[in-house]
Amino acid sequence: MNRDDIISDIILERGRQDRLKDAGRFRYTLADKNPGLTDAERFLALTEEIGEVARCVLEDEDLTFDKEPRILFEFQSELHRELTQVAALAVAWMEAL
Repeated sequence: MNRDDIISDIILERGRQDRLKDAGRFRYTLADKNPGLTDAERFLALTEEIGEVARCVLEDEDLTFDKEPRILFEFQSELHRELTQVAALAVAWMEAL
């Protein structure tokens, strides 16, 4: 995957986050300023998403109790999605600075 496609995915994810907030799914996004989240709350949200990346990798490495075989394409798609969410949250936090 090339860099332009990756950046595009991150931008699309940022838009999805804003739409979810507008739909009432989230009270704030990491981009919100006043009132918004503290940096500590933003950090917690970002690390929660990093934890999703860790879960994805650990399950693929069969280091968990998940015994179901994983198809490489599905793993790469899930890992890409989780990494995109991490990047989009970091971008949102930067928007709030």
